[in-house]
Amino acid sequence: MNKNKLTKVLIGIAVIVIAVIGWYFLYFTKTPAYSLNLAKEAYTSHNLQQFKKHVDVDSIIGSALDDAFEVQMEKEKNNPFAALGKGLFESFKPAIVKQLSAEVYKIVATEETDAGDKKSDGTSEALQEASGVKGLEFKTIGSSDIDGDVAIVPLVFTDPKQDGKEVIIKLEMQRLEDKTWKVTRIANLKEVANFEKLLN
Repeated sequence: MNKNKLTKVLIGIAVIVIAVIGWYFLYFTKTPAYSLNLAKEAYTSHNLQQFKKHVDVDSIIGSALDDAFEVQMEKEKNNPFAALGKGLFESFKPAIVKQLSAEVYKIVATEETDAGDKKSDGTSEALQEASGVKGLEFKTIGSSDIDGDVAIVPLVFTDPKQDGKEVIIKLEMQRLEDKTWKVTRIANLKEVANFEKLLN
């Protein structure tokens, strides 16, 4: 290979590398999938501040409670005391969200959780079993559906208990000022969670 051809090859390689780097920083780092990866890294490294930036635990838990309450109200729609129940729910909800969020943040911030040093009371496992998410195996992140500053990101899991049937959990994410994203709720929680078991 002569010098001119070698020079052209090297220039071509440099252009490809620059294009890939440009794509990564100008596009991929601004995608919801990238922010989910940042949240995952924050969780595994116990970086609570970074985790809070990309996961709005209060909002996720609050919307989950709303979904659960809505399912319960559908069952109790003929109950004359339903309105009273709604009032009680709204009054207790902030305290419940605060308590559950604190538990999540404690898990994220505590390194001992990865080593399994802490004893479990079985509550988390029981909730996973009742909700139907226990045993799901992560498969991939699907294509994001972005509308302005809101994105719906499908996480694809498989269920070994049902011959590898796919289960899709859709995360709703909000774009932040720095163009990264934050998870705000599980958009299809009522579809994937077994609220009948949870509420009975």
